[in-house]
Amino acid sequence: MPGARAAAFIPGAWLLTLLAAVMMVSALRMLRAAAEIAPANGARSVGTHTPAALPKVVTLGALTGALTGLVGAGGGFLVVPALSLLGGLSLHQTIGTSLLVIVMTSVAGLLGHAAHVTIDYTLALWVGAFASAGTLLGYALARRLSPRHLRTGFAWFILLIAGWLVYRQWPLLQALHSVR
Repeated sequence: MPGARAAAFIPGAWLLTLLAAVMMVSALRMLRAAAEIAPANGARSVGTHTPAALPKVVTLGALTGALTGLVGAGGGFLVVPALSLLGGLSLHQTIGTSLLVIVMTSVAGLLGHAAHVTIDYTLALWVGAFASAGTLLGYALARRLSPRHLRTGFAWFILLIAGWLVYRQWPLLQALHSVR
């Protein structure tokens, strides 16, 4: 919740630009990792979560949670690359694990943001209903695609959204800069 509370003090244009930058870095790392996946087997070995890896997992979780709370988004854009690239999970394992992580971080973010923003619950219910339907469709598609193609497609989707965010925020960033 600290990230969500800190968001109240940072201009929205800066928050969205930060999100876009993180998305771009994640997407580029995913593209590089996708190129390293052998087409024959399509999956990397599962990471081991030994006590030596615990500090990395704790740091990864804290940073992902803080960014998710700060920018109010993150779900797949932050959690999937983090679990896949840094957690060492195969992409199919990452997708399943990320859903639980997203639920937990969403609840924490909601609690932090609900204190200082008005939430349109009707809109949230509509978006949630259609997102749930899209999730079921995505699950059916994911079962038919190789991890390499999933990772590459997801990375390009993230880059596209990040570019759109920067494009949309550019006038606001220029206005913020000229005020100072």
